Amino acid sequence: MAPRTLVVATDKELHDLGTEALARWALSRVDDGAELALVVADDWLDASLGECLDDLRDRRVPALLVRPRGELPWVGTLLAVEGGPCRHCLRARLRPNHAVEEHLGRRLGRDGLDGSSPAKVPLPATATSIADALDRALDLYLTDRNLLTRRLLRLDRSTGRLEIHPLEPVPGCPGCGEPRIRRFWDGERVEGLTPQTTVKDGDGGFRTILVGETLAVLETALSPLTGVIRSVERRAVAGGERVHVTSAAYATPGRYS
Repeated sequence: MAPRTLVVATDKELHDLGTEALARWALSRVDDGAELALVVADDWLDASLGECLDDLRDRRVPALLVRPRGELPWVGTLLAVEGGPCRHCLRARLRPNHAVEEHLGRRLGRDGLDGSSPAKVPLPATATSIADALDRALDLYLTDRNLLTRRLLRLDRSTGRLEIHPLEPVPGCPGCGEPRIRRFWDGERVEGLTPQTTVKDGDGGFRTILVGETLAVLETALSPLTGVIRSVERRAVAGGERVHVTSAAYATPGRYS
């Protein structure tokens, strides 16, 4: 039997299309006592969407996320009411793909998540194609729900095939992670680390001085353009040309692991 479903959308057009997609399954929009929320949004990193997903989780309503617009529509991941992954895990999974967008947003002074604005794909999207994406998401929920768990699904509309991407819970996630690890997300850090007075270790590595002091010592060897060693020259040593002397700027990690 199909569940009672609530449509949550970022704008009226998407809401109406989501309701239209529900009609095929003879479902009605039920605000109270809903067993599933069909969450339709263009930007899954939007802060207001995160608040909505938190509210649904508090109300113990699973959320089926759909992004119907774009070259390859996202037709689902299912966020359960217990355990992970949750919306914080989803954010951690998607955010690395927005690194360039966030950088440009900060440089251009845009408003929005992390100084950026949602990416808009200028591709044609008709009411029919959007409704088809929503309908496919509901079809998957009712016929193959396990496929929506811990996965992100993208639909190739030309072939009807699905792209499957993993979505694993983050161990220290503030929403669903282990309490033992979660405290590091809440700002707790190891304290008591202070600069030492030793200048060099026994092997000549710079281990116990500040970064700025280390760079000052190595200034003559570093390229001002690239910040790396500019050249390596052979040193003349006693014993002739058959004897080669090499030295490292830093000690090997094995001695301190």
